[in-house]
Amino acid sequence: MAERYGLFTIIVLGESILGATTAIKEGLDEGEHAGSLTSLAARGLVLVFPCGGCTSTSRDTSASKR
Repeated sequence: MAERYGLFTIIVLGESILGATTAIKEGLDEGEHAGSLTSLAARGLVLVFPCGGCTSTSRDTSASKR
């Protein structure tokens, strides 16, 4: 079950990044606010990439020793 939640999380993060990338690309194609869009994209990446560690599973060995 934990593996399914991990895979679901990966899919949701991927879809979020894809949607944000598409929105920023369309905004840059219009030519307005290019500096602020680039800054926003960089800040978004800083927030998303550390969350990759949130999906890793750590095994608690104390329960298996009982």
